[in-house]
Amino acid sequence: MSRRILRHPAIALVLLAAVCGNVQGADWPDYFHKAPGELMARDTPQPVRDDAAVACIRAERAPNLDGKLDDPIWQRVHFGGGFAHYFGYGITTPSTSFAVCHDADALYLAVRCDEPDTDAIVTKTNKHDGPVYADDNVEIFLDPGAGRLNFYHLAVNARGVRFDQFNSHRAWSKPWEAKTSIQRGKGWTIEARLPLASFRGKAAGEWGINLARTRPRGPGSMPSMWRCGFGFMKPPMLYGRVRFDGAGVTLDGATIHNAADRRQTVAIRATLQPRGIGSVEPVKPIVKRFKVELAAGGAVESKSLGALFTEGAARRDRYRRLVVEATVGGRTVARESWRWHTPPVTGQVVWGRVDETHPRVEARVFLHATGAKVPLILSLADGDGAVVATATRIVAGGGEYEFTFPRPRKPGRYVLTLSAKGGKYQMPLQVVAGRMLR
Repeated sequence: MSRRILRHPAIALVLLAAVCGNVQGADWPDYFHKAPGELMARDTPQPVRDDAAVACIRAERAPNLDGKLDDPIWQRVHFGGGFAHYFGYGITTPSTSFAVCHDADALYLAVRCDEPDTDAIVTKTNKHDGPVYADDNVEIFLDPGAGRLNFYHLAVNARGVRFDQFNSHRAWSKPWEAKTSIQRGKGWTIEARLPLASFRGKAAGEWGINLARTRPRGPGSMPSMWRCGFGFMKPPMLYGRVRFDGAGVTLDGATIHNAADRRQTVAIRATLQPRGIGSVEPVKPIVKRFKVELAAGGAVESKSLGALFTEGAARRDRYRRLVVEATVGGRTVARESWRWHTPPVTGQVVWGRVDETHPRVEARVFLHATGAKVPLILSLADGDGAVVATATRIVAGGGEYEFTFPRPRKPGRYVLTLSAKGGKYQMPLQVVAGRMLR
């Protein structure tokens, strides 16, 4: 997807707040738990993909399975990106993209996982069917024939260790291969061969497919997904599709790609759909129709589609989804839809610690994903609502950030409020006779 379209920041915060106080003469537990609260991140103009298809063309020569992705077929096909946060909090970075092709016997899959800090890659699992999904890994979900009932769940970590099961049956094990390659300072790649016989499928019609990538980088790390399931990963009805129709046309945001070995005229119909219920006012859908000429193996970034993405982001209180359909010769060859999703950001107190030497209030914030600088404001107010302390920090990118306040001297009830992008997460505190309680 165009960087121009994705330049608007989207944030997803997981808040980890800790309360520290001077507890004298009390046997106070080191750890306690609190039910999640919510911080609403309302300014989230990035759309996420909620329906997609990728073209799967036949390779005249099967890729050499070495994980390097330097075969001619991978230079010809389109690598679809736009992986979104597990709960739909926007497009994640570093980026992930993938492509497919096939021959008479197998489906081939190539995945690119950008990673600037390759020294941080986690590959603890070294045994087949071990907890590969806890490492830097890519999970692959396949539904041959797109029956939407059964699925194959595969996973490969950056070391090339594999995991596989059929539905929830881990005893399933059929032949398939995967190789990986790490490019220092750039990322890592996967090249997989999935024999049609092992998955009881044919290179015809459609398969259901989805990919999820995990980067375990501390608390709050969540997978990113190609076809966003908004909190669901395994159900086949939420997968995207692999199309074996030979048309070779793939839609990816504002980009239209032709992997076929011939020039094609592709007709595009794009519809910006109104929200309906919950909309500020009744509005009509915006529909655009146009044609593009695509050379063999060529791609076009459409200004018309780009304008609709911009319009949808600017007026997302009125429009919810952009649906794009591509036809060749009157036959639908590709369909994709993107949805604007305003994510709730969950906050939870996960631990508290007694600190008699330095009694204080601490809030630890884990910033999951953002594309720009985001102001975080932490304030402490008494029971009358008067703010007794405030701290502001401008943060950018994922990571942990700590705020610290002195323990209030006056006993009473206090509220700790963390604000970001117009949303708030509040946590009640109580100070009584030399100790602080939540």
